Amino acid sequence: MKKKFLLFIVILLGGITQAQIYDNVLSVIAHCAPINYGIKIKTNIPYPANGSGGDMPTINIEGFSYGQQKSIGVNINWYVWQNEFYLTSNASSYGGYMPKIILAKENDKIVIFIDDKTYCISFRVKAFGGGYVSDPTYYQGWTYADEPITGTITKSLAYKNAFGNVMVDGKLEAKEVKVTLTPTADFVFENNYNLPKLEEVEKHIKEKKHLPEIASAKEMEKEGVNVGEFQIKLLQKIEELTLYVIQLNKEVKELKLENQNLKQKMQEGAK
Repeated sequence: MKKKFLLFIVILLGGITQAQIYDNVLSVIAHCAPINYGIKIKTNIPYPANGSGGDMPTINIEGFSYGQQKSIGVNINWYVWQNEFYLTSNASSYGGYMPKIILAKENDKIVIFIDDKTYCISFRVKAFGGGYVSDPTYYQGWTYADEPITGTITKSLAYKNAFGNVMVDGKLEAKEVKVTLTPTADFVFENNYNLPKLEEVEKHIKEKKHLPEIASAKEMEKEGVNVGEFQIKLLQKIEELTLYVIQLNKEVKELKLENQNLKQKMQEGAK
């Protein structure tokens, strides 16, 4: 009986050492200085030397974004497999704050990059080490800095099971999507609107290979597209095109009238 009890204690303690909760991993206190790049959290969790395995942590971030007036409640999970962050790596939010989050390998450690420059962000980081190689030292000595990502292996996390704002990693189907955004593009029809000259538009297209004020294909592929803003920009270009057509129609009518007058004078002169 004692042997069974001791075996149970050993197994229990082994599970505890492999799955620990760490309440005070890092505190980010807002000093409300401008953020140039984003908030890079430098963990002490090693990136697996062989490119697979390592810890399978759950990182909890809670706090408040003063600039957005939203509570912060984000959980992050990841696992490394075959030298990349596996498909199960994701984020979920139970607050109103849902920034873009990128995982990266830097100096053989994993960093968490919060791609947000919002004014005055404060939060606390907690963690649950759930892997078979979890070590308490992985969750000590974390720091943060306003720095860009320099890692070679990165993954932008998709939000799963979120309410309100939703980021979907995959296909999204809907019968109707309503986007409310102001202002619209009707400012193009104001009398003081400076309609670009077609020569300028042509020059921009030849040099940049895309329309003015519209992101390039590379930018869209890298950063994605804000559907609401993009629709307004497209509407702006359609309205500009309409003005060009109206202007062209006036010029065609004037040319027709001049042509008719010229024909009439030629006919009168021939008599």
